[in-house]
Amino acid sequence: MRLSRVFRVLGFSLAFMLSIGVFIFHRTHMSFQDFKAISFHPEFIPWAQRDLFDLSSEEQSQFFKDKEREYAQSRERIWSICQNYNTSRKMIKDNRPGSMNIFKDRMVHDKRHKVSYCMIPKVASSTWSMHFIQLANVSQKTIDHWVEALQVLVVNLWPFPMKIDPLKAMEGQTSIVISRHPLERIASVYSQKLVNLGQSSWKDFSVWMIRSYRTSEPNRLPNLVLADRPDKDLYVSPQEFVAFLIDNLSGRRLEPDPHWIPQSTLCPFCLFNFTVYAKMETLQEDTAYFILKSGLAHLMHPELRKNPTHRKDHLKYQRLFWSSVHPRAIDELIQIYEMDFIMFDYHRDRSDEFLSKLL
Repeated sequence: MRLSRVFRVLGFSLAFMLSIGVFIFHRTHMSFQDFKAISFHPEFIPWAQRDLFDLSSEEQSQFFKDKEREYAQSRERIWSICQNYNTSRKMIKDNRPGSMNIFKDRMVHDKRHKVSYCMIPKVASSTWSMHFIQLANVSQKTIDHWVEALQVLVVNLWPFPMKIDPLKAMEGQTSIVISRHPLERIASVYSQKLVNLGQSSWKDFSVWMIRSYRTSEPNRLPNLVLADRPDKDLYVSPQEFVAFLIDNLSGRRLEPDPHWIPQSTLCPFCLFNFTVYAKMETLQEDTAYFILKSGLAHLMHPELRKNPTHRKDHLKYQRLFWSSVHPRAIDELIQIYEMDFIMFDYHRDRSDEFLSKLL
């Protein structure tokens, strides 16, 4: 009797140890099929790879939670900056956020659909202007007439009510503001304004800049962006543009243009709690969140892209542009845009670190 009890205890212990062994083996030696089943379960697929307009109710709820967590972190960081700096608008050269001012040519306010947008030039502004223009249900003839100035049309269609309490005006609104890496934005300005329009609407400005900043010094860097074009000398080079920006944003030459004024000065970041703090890197997700959250999926078109960039070509272009600029000038520019880097959570690399990431 006692012996059988011993065997039962030993048998139970052995079975328990074997089960533990099988469990450990299963957890540490999973088959490819097991791994595949887990890896491709919807919960493990990044939102950017999903059809965000075809989620189950549970998936959409999780998507909202994930994005709202990101936006809360952005909001907390921005408001912390607001508390540490004077919240009245300063000169651009002071590098402070223009956080309390509402600029009527930047704020788009659609009270009918309860959505608002603060526009920053060269940060998906053409695309988002078109989103709000379509909400106004204007004719194609009107859109064609304003095609080169969509940002002007949209603030005329949906002006911000400047005569009432701005916080009251924003109550119940789903709002969005979009940020971008400061140096990517500068390279984009160069491409659109000084290359694409450099011999048309921006020609006079280009001629002035060439006269003011072109030198014959031996260490003048070649324009790698336009290296294959025989007419490249008719265009401002990246180095000349950056040299101008440093003078311009330091208060030494002309009035700064909104296309390159620091993003942190263009929207009332210290006045409004925006619903969506979007970034160019996650704009597909942020656009889907805004459309779904506002209940406007039947009116807005997430596939809309104005002036789109393709990632592979984009990286190549950025590499060519910034390789055409002296590293010391890049470092100066990073310092000038310091508030943008801090406010929108972009790493402030030195010029050599920044360039190495583009390779």
